[in-house]
Amino acid sequence: LEGARSACLSYKVFLSKDFKFESEGYMPGLFAAPDLESLDQPQPTGGFVARLGWQKDGAVNVALNTAQSTSGRWIGANTRSVWPIGTWVDVEQEIRLNEKGKANGLLRVWMDGHLHLDNGKLDLGSNDGISLSGIISDIHYLRGPVATSRMTVSPFVVQWQ
Repeated sequence: LEGARSACLSYKVFLSKDFKFESEGYMPGLFAAPDLESLDQPQPTGGFVARLGWQKDGAVNVALNTAQSTSGRWIGANTRSVWPIGTWVDVEQEIRLNEKGKANGLLRVWMDGHLHLDNGKLDLGSNDGISLSGIISDIHYLRGPVATSRMTVSPFVVQWQ
């Protein structure tokens, strides 16, 4: 995605009927960073990491870690959107980098064609000369092991400009 200023990541996800939301967790998302070593840090060395995720109650959100944040933050955690279980869900994550000097970066999430998250006031680090880098595709619970749960994810489709 070198040089890309905006991108959309699409895939399908299936959470089994017995999926446990016992701890927050991460799904695939988009990132922009100068080095891969900092992707799992609360504060990447530059750019951002934006992973789709869930809260303990199953709420849909995005875990956003930026070079400007000190501990990351959950975006959309207070919405009423909850991950459906026992059915396939079409997921799309759109990111548009902010203009230099402005906090107008965009993050949107659609599920089955319905907009669930829309934030257009983000500083995603484009002041640092960062462009979009790629997909972070790890899937895991944030804190420790939980009861066995099953998730299936389709291949990714990425479009960018």
